[in-house]
Amino acid sequence: MNESGNEALRWGIPLLLGVLWGQLFWALHPTWIHGQYYDYGWIVAPVTAWFFWRRWCADEISTPLVSGNQKGRIVLILLASAVLISGLILARIMERFDPIWRVPLILHGFLIFSFTVLTFWISLGRKKAFIYLPLLLFAMTAVPWPAQTENYLIGEMTARLLEISAPLSRLIGIPVELSGSALIANGRVIQIDEGCSGIRSFQSLLMAGLFVGEFMMLRNRFRIVLLVLAIVFGFVTNTLRAITLTWIFFNEGEAAFDQAHDMVGFCAFGLAAGLLLLSGHFLDRWSEIGPVEREEEAKSPEDDKTG
Repeated sequence: MNESGNEALRWGIPLLLGVLWGQLFWALHPTWIHGQYYDYGWIVAPVTAWFFWRRWCADEISTPLVSGNQKGRIVLILLASAVLISGLILARIMERFDPIWRVPLILHGFLIFSFTVLTFWISLGRKKAFIYLPLLLFAMTAVPWPAQTENYLIGEMTARLLEISAPLSRLIGIPVELSGSALIANGRVIQIDEGCSGIRSFQSLLMAGLFVGEFMMLRNRFRIVLLVLAIVFGFVTNTLRAITLTWIFFNEGEAAFDQAHDMVGFCAFGLAAGLLLLSGHFLDRWSEIGPVEREEEAKSPEDDKTG
């Protein structure tokens, strides 16, 4: 491909993808307004644009768009465009009936995600296209989950949270018993509903894990470690949250419980996010140290003397 064609490709792809992802985020914004678990979408949209532009400017387009099997590439692009346009028309029609209906929003997101991967594959090649995958997964965190999946996770997380927080509360002197989705303390009910299940912080921390990995440009294996840590930190901090609220309810009363509820939740999320950021910093530092340096750091003073 000549220089002018390569330059057109370099500006044309961001423009095309910007329009596609922009209208997806616009379709999602009612969910961010009315859905209590997805308000972090307002952060995901601009950060995705910044991450993409940072990586795009750092890369060079070396694989021509229509070189090699020119006819095959053109046919593939036309077929993908036809599927995308048909799917987007269907999704937008369904979204007009109910702007927070999850089925068309998930379909909409899947189509844009798939088309973006294909665009990168054709224009950049398979290896470079794979580099953008974590960024696309970060962008997809703004899309609501299927309701069945979300409800199942809420139920499971609430049950596990209660099973652990009840005995731990007894260890610190709070006489509580587990009864369904509630804790009983001296005949008083401490209701741990789906709002306390941790699903909101769980989803937000997965987004945060993908954010830290892309922000620090970590290797893929370290990004996977961050996602695992996000789940662990989320569960641990939400367990501490439930125990703290139980202590407040038992010692200070229901009014204090209601007043502290949101603040304790924010503190639990802040703690988990801080631990995740520290973990990302440690993994980033670890990735910068080569195998030789790690071996030298692991040596004890006795090893140096004997060596």
